[in-house]
Amino acid sequence: MSSDPEYDRLAGLAAILAGLGGFVYSLAFIVGVVLDKAPDLGKSVSSTALAVGGLLTAVVAIALFQRARAVSAPGALLGVAFALFGSIGAMIHGAYDLANVLHPPLADVFATNELPNPVDPRGLLTFAAAGIGLLMLVWLTRRAGELR
Repeated sequence: MSSDPEYDRLAGLAAILAGLGGFVYSLAFIVGVVLDKAPDLGKSVSSTALAVGGLLTAVVAIALFQRARAVSAPGALLGVAFALFGSIGAMIHGAYDLANVLHPPLADVFATNELPNPVDPRGLLTFAAAGIGLLMLVWLTRRAGELR
């Protein structure tokens, strides 16, 4: 158990909000952007959800790290490094996309040529790094008997 119950409550709330944000992101991106029902709204909402979700994930990752390090300090450090790298990538990716929606560039070379986001190519940080890190932390936290 963490020595800071107030932070634990914050992390619990952040986890719930991150889950809801993930659903909002998926819905906005698929319906708004992929199905082309409301592309500008879909891009705005999904980009905002991605950026905020990255911030919330960082809060959760630190709480999991506090529990996981009791079982394996090196494993927990590697897990939190991946998770934080991924959450920062998600924040930057979301902010970059949102900035392009709010202030469209004269020529969007990346979109025109269907190039990946230069900061987070095809969601490598957002989905792979964050996912690997969080899976490691959850696995170690379960080993510590901290997840009920």
